Amino acid sequence: VDNGATLTIEGEGNIEGSSYGVYAKNGTLNIKSGNFTAETSAVQVGAATVNIEGGTFSNTDEDKRYTINCLDANWKDGTSKVNITGGTFIDFNPANNHAEGVGTNFCAKGFTALIDDNGYTVVQVVAVSNKDELKNVFKKDGDIKGVIKLDSDIVTDARLYVNAGNKVHFDMNGKKIQVEESYNDYIFYIREGGTLIIDGNGTVEAETPAPVVFCPVGDLIIESGT
Repeated sequence: VDNGATLTIEGEGNIEGSSYGVYAKNGTLNIKSGNFTAETSAVQVGAATVNIEGGTFSNTDEDKRYTINCLDANWKDGTSKVNITGGTFIDFNPANNHAEGVGTNFCAKGFTALIDDNGYTVVQVVAVSNKDELKNVFKKDGDIKGVIKLDSDIVTDARLYVNAGNKVHFDMNGKKIQVEESYNDYIFYIREGGTLIIDGNGTVEAETPAPVVFCPVGDLIIESGT
C-alpha cells in the first residue's frame, strides 16, 4: 500500500507472505477479516495508518515480537498509526508487546486483548460507574462478550446476569460492589452456557443468606478479589 492509496481486505481467505504479509508503506490499510501470516510480520507499517477490525495474525519466526510492527523512524515521528478493534493474534499481545519497546499498545482506545486457547483476542472495554449502568450491562437478555470495568464503588439491588454463550471478563479495578440492606438474593447469576471471569482485586460485600454467585450450569473463574 503506497502513494497515499487505501486498501480494504475482507473475506475468509489467506495471505501468506515471506517477510511481510501486508506492507502499508504510505496510505491506509483496513483489515476486516482473513488470515495473515509471514516469516517476520503479518502486517508491517511505515508512514501509514492501519485499522484492524478482525482476522487472524501470526508469524512463523521464533521471535513473535514483530507480528504487527512499525518502522522505527515512522513510529517515533508519529507517522505510523495502528488502531486495533478486533481480531485474534497468535503468541502476540497487541495491547502489551515489545514491537516498539516494552509496553507497546496497538489497541484503539476503549479496547484490550484477552488470552484464550486461540491466542489474544481484541475486545471492547465497557466502563460502568453506577448501578443502572451495571444492571444494563448484565441485563437478563443482554449479549456482551468482552471486558466490563468497574470505575467506581457501586451499591446494587439487582441480579447481574451472564447469559448463555457470553464470556464476560469483569475487571473490578480495585472497587467495591455492595448490596443494599433490603436485598436478599444472589448478585451474579451465570445462566446455562455462560462464563464469568472476575479479577481486578475488588470486593463484593453482601449481607444475604444467598451466595454471591449462583452458577447452576456455567463457568465461574475468580482470579482475585475479596
